[in-house]
Amino acid sequence: MDLSYAFLADQAQVENGKVYVIGGGITVLWRTDYPAPMGVTVVVSFAYHNMEAGSERGFKLQINDADGHEVAPPLEGTFSLPPRQAHVPGSVPLDAAFAINIAGNVPLIPGPGNYAIELMADGNHVRTLPFAVAVPPSPAE
Repeated sequence: MDLSYAFLADQAQVENGKVYVIGGGITVLWRTDYPAPMGVTVVVSFAYHNMEAGSERGFKLQINDADGHEVAPPLEGTFSLPPRQAHVPGSVPLDAAFAINIAGNVPLIPGPGNYAIELMADGNHVRTLPFAVAVPPSPAE
């Protein structure tokens, strides 16, 4: 199993093997009050081999500050790699996408600054998703 892609989005969902994304590619979260909620979705996709289909896998998302310290408890869970569908040719690579929502109503971010979501799969680090949190600029008067 290999990570194909991972990114932050305002909203995302996976249906019938397709990823529907609103506001993908987030690198800055604009927040006015602190501690602030994340309110984002982590979108990930894994490519895998037929022999891995049906296997149970683990994941962990850890939100860290610029110094690498945890700012919230990690989000951990499991997922299954789906089997090849009968109508899909054997030459088509298998891929499984997931949308992981990080609550928009739970204050996690202590203040403006640089942060990262560390993504692990099966106990191995597979991606760092860096992002900044900032106060929106004041509107011109």
